Amino acid sequence: LRKEPERRYASVEQFSEDIRRYLEGYPVLARPATRAYALRKLAGRNKAMGIAAALLLLTLAAGVGATLRQARIANERFNDARQMAHSFLFDYHDAIVALPGAIELRRKLVQDGLVYLDRLSKQAGGDAGLQLELAGGYMKVADVQASANGDNLGDVRGGQVSYRKAIALLEELNRRDPANQEIQELLGMADRFYGQLSQQAGDPRTAADRVRKGIALFERLCANGQYKMKQTLYSGSRYFGMDDRRNVLSGSYVAMGRVMGDPSVPNLGNQQEAERWYRRNIAFLESLPPDKNRLGAIGFNHGYLATLKSYAGDYQGELAETRKAVEIKLRVIQMPPVTQFDRRELAIAYSNVGVGLLDTGDFASALDNFQLAGHMFESMIAADPDNAELRTTMTNNTRRVAETLSKLKRYTEASAIFQRVIGVYQELAVKDPGNAALQARLGQAYIGLSIMHSNAGNGPATSRAAGLAEKILTPLGGGDPAAHQLLARSYFLSGKGQELTGNWTAAYYEYQRSLQLWHDLRSKGQLSAFNVLSLTQAEQAVAAAETKSAATALTAR
Repeated sequence: LRKEPERRYASVEQFSEDIRRYLEGYPVLARPATRAYALRKLAGRNKAMGIAAALLLLTLAAGVGATLRQARIANERFNDARQMAHSFLFDYHDAIVALPGAIELRRKLVQDGLVYLDRLSKQAGGDAGLQLELAGGYMKVADVQASANGDNLGDVRGGQVSYRKAIALLEELNRRDPANQEIQELLGMADRFYGQLSQQAGDPRTAADRVRKGIALFERLCANGQYKMKQTLYSGSRYFGMDDRRNVLSGSYVAMGRVMGDPSVPNLGNQQEAERWYRRNIAFLESLPPDKNRLGAIGFNHGYLATLKSYAGDYQGELAETRKAVEIKLRVIQMPPVTQFDRRELAIAYSNVGVGLLDTGDFASALDNFQLAGHMFESMIAADPDNAELRTTMTNNTRRVAETLSKLKRYTEASAIFQRVIGVYQELAVKDPGNAALQARLGQAYIGLSIMHSNAGNGPATSRAAGLAEKILTPLGGGDPAAHQLLARSYFLSGKGQELTGNWTAAYYEYQRSLQLWHDLRSKGQLSAFNVLSLTQAEQAVAAAETKSAATALTAR
């Protein structure tokens, strides 16, 4: 019927064939042979199959849709958890860290943050961005648990675990991307901080290895003349000065000095090497443009040098170094912003002057400095009573007050303060059982109490306090010369207690134990000038006890 001849049926047979195809449901020649037209005709001829296929397609579509929806929900939950962990550890914590009395809330934030971090770490896979974020989160947790550089919850073991998790992530990232300086910065800082906690836990060898790695990383980073830190984890007013690689490197030099030979904490017993690191750091800091952070760091180093002078028997040198530290800290506290850290460091500097005066025999002036520092600590503790680090530092100063009162023969006052100090150390030690430095301080307090009883002529009380010190200090021995020195003193005081009660045979045994430890330290090159006198006293005590016990035996016959 078409007007165009070429588009008409060529014959009656062709027209008849198209009618048959139409009736049977096949495509007709009069229609364009499109794919959609052919599929419609196929479905029309096979209605049951078409319905089944349609149902199958609908089912598949629904399944794919549900899977995609579940995947979207899972991804949203993952991102929610990731954001929650970040909020707990960075936004919320940093907002409350400076608030007095925030310790319990910080502890809760750490607990919840760890739950999220551990959950996320199982899903991190090869996501480098998430792994870096997780490493930063674990470092933040460790910083709150047991930072060696500020206020913390006093959980050394927990802090070590968190730093190990961070280091494992950062080492893997560094292997995959060795040119990434942000990763190197965080790894260098984690190495140093983990080393400092290892030192507190009584493992100075691991501490030295880790701090040395951190120094190597930051010396390489500083070598190219680019000093601005790329990482932002340790930035802002709370981490004053941590935005400059040179300041971080300076802190690592101090950490190495303390590991090498700071007698107040577990160390490797090399005071000469410790002094070399401190003096190297002072020269390094003085070569840099001056600022508040660097000035304060110079003051730290003079305080550490004072401790070395004390153990070397150079008490006038000790006093001079402590006074330099106070002078610097007084300048620092005039520079805004004035923080609790600044006030704490000034109090420590006054306490260290008191130690220098005590060592030079000026007991009254020493007591004045300890009490001044004590008042400063008390005002800080009143505002933040649960701060473990601050309580430990204040208690160290209070122990020195008791030691000074003992020197002044004010035994009743001294005894009461020693008992209070021991109670605080015990309470802190229960909360932080992995802190070897804290255990050593508890041992020191019992030694101070034993010395006081010895000076008062009370033999049984002398032996009893020395025995408690020995019980605490014996597990700390290992390779820590500081713990060995304290243990040798506890043996000597046990001997002194036996001597005061007239038991010369028992006194001889205890003095011999003390002398053997001093000889061991000397054979290892770990006997300072300060302790040479202790060795000499032990030798004299052994000889006297041997003579007296022999005379007692002859008399008994």
